[in-house]
Amino acid sequence: MRGLLGLVGLLLVVVIVGLLVRKQLAPTPLPTAPGAESPGPGNPAQQSREIQDQFKQDLEKALQQPRLPADQ
Repeated sequence: MRGLLGLVGLLLVVVIVGLLVRKQLAPTPLPTAPGAESPGPGNPAQQSREIQDQFKQDLEKALQQPRLPADQ
């Protein structure tokens, strides 16, 4: 009786661990940043080009911002 109870407990633990592992390994959609636009319909080359252009624009905007004076 004691061995049967131990076996049932062990099986219960294995089932719970299996469910947790399956939940952790399930693919999840990537979160999007607020205000970020999803690429419109088109082929991957067009989407890639749009992403590169957006990156260049953001980089140029960041480089044009004035630097703050260093604390001394």
